[in-house]
Amino acid sequence: MQLPPPALLLSFLRALQTTTIGRLTKGPRLPSWSPLFELCVEALRRNALQMSKLSLADARASWDRSSSFDPALKQVARQPVTASGVRCEWFRPRTKLPSDAQTLLYLHGGGYCIGSTNTHAGLLARLTLAHGGQTLGVNYRLAPEHKHPAALEDALAVYRGLLLSGHAIDKLFVGGDSAGGGLTLALLQKLRTLGLPQPRAALLLCPWVDILDSEGSVQHNAAYDWMTPGEPQVWARYYLPDALDGKDPLVSPLYADLTGLAPLFVQVGTAEMLYDQVLRFAERARAAGVKLTLEEAKDMVHDWHLLAPFFPHCQAAIERIAAYMRSPD
Repeated sequence: MQLPPPALLLSFLRALQTTTIGRLTKGPRLPSWSPLFELCVEALRRNALQMSKLSLADARASWDRSSSFDPALKQVARQPVTASGVRCEWFRPRTKLPSDAQTLLYLHGGGYCIGSTNTHAGLLARLTLAHGGQTLGVNYRLAPEHKHPAALEDALAVYRGLLLSGHAIDKLFVGGDSAGGGLTLALLQKLRTLGLPQPRAALLLCPWVDILDSEGSVQHNAAYDWMTPGEPQVWARYYLPDALDGKDPLVSPLYADLTGLAPLFVQVGTAEMLYDQVLRFAERARAAGVKLTLEEAKDMVHDWHLLAPFFPHCQAAIERIAAYMRSPD
């Protein structure tokens, strides 16, 4: 395995002191956390705090380098493409694709203002290897340069392009983490409005479904999660046009009419700040008749899947996503 970037290594070194002192004086932050897992979460927290002090351009560049060390990247072939005018990147296993290979259209997280197929390259590689098909990551336009609905327009354009190029709808999945999960749900709503077919299912990893939520688990899980309570509010201000209500269903799917959407597979950590809003969303989706599978990962933080290079239980969450893709009905 290659070493992580210097900035991330420095965060680990600084986190080591904090974690060691904390466990010696107060015990583990959560009883189930191993010393190494707690160290990784603290390092992510410190890295995120450091990134928040940078300009947006510098923060984007730093995050872009953060996944380059994942050994899973050596097992996939990456192909940058322009799909329907949008910058994208294909991730495929280096082995030959089976004739019945599935396609995953993936929308990365990052608060709608940071993120790319580079920041999520490790996760995209691991998802691709797990489901055995091909994954198309979308580099949708980012805020604040491009506010809503730019990201949704890009996602819709790429999805339409896949349909026009002959991708079978029964083998087409859409998914995303965090803001990408919210964007996935916005895309499903838009497809319904336009009379376009829904994908086979949608995969939501820690989805951000209430863009202005600042209560409940946003506060009481801040002691565990690597994000800080003020970060989502900053991202929301970047993303929202001035005249748009934060409860608009295309930016906060928690408030949407969810009737008729594709089956949903949802994963959320019980120690992450978005936990409460995801549970509320799941309840509303089921009430609307949507077929929904919800996995609550005990004591896991936001986007814990990104730690899969280090922890088997994080990789296991990715494997469960792939298992669902093989049998979503």
